[in-house]
Amino acid sequence: MPLIYQSQDKTANLRHEHESKALVLQFIGDVPHETYVEASEVLLSYLREYDYYKYIFDNRKLTFVSVQSRAWFIRQFFAKLHRPKQRIAVVSSEISASSRVAVDTIKETMISMGFEFSSFITTSMEEALVWIAQE
Repeated sequence: MPLIYQSQDKTANLRHEHESKALVLQFIGDVPHETYVEASEVLLSYLREYDYYKYIFDNRKLTFVSVQSRAWFIRQFFAKLHRPKQRIAVVSSEISASSRVAVDTIKETMISMGFEFSSFITTSMEEALVWIAQE
């Protein structure tokens, strides 16, 4: 997957998965709020540029994201999406109750905003790539 963006502090990068026509945003370590917002905005710009609606959040190496960043994501990120249909996979180092709650909260928010939303959570990037390519 070609790298198309990397944050200055190297806690976020964006890759283009050509085969499945999806974008993969990876967060690494403790991600500062400014980096989280910047990386998410870059993702949004590429979603618009390629007219994509499929993306993967690779959180396997993520250790911390602030409540401020999570709130920004729910309030701001979705409001900026350009397509009513969204297909999102989350890859996590473990599938905990809190990660399921986070994905469910995102799903409920998306549906309440009128989006057609499909989500998948896994510990395997390979499974995420197969799932994201199915549609």
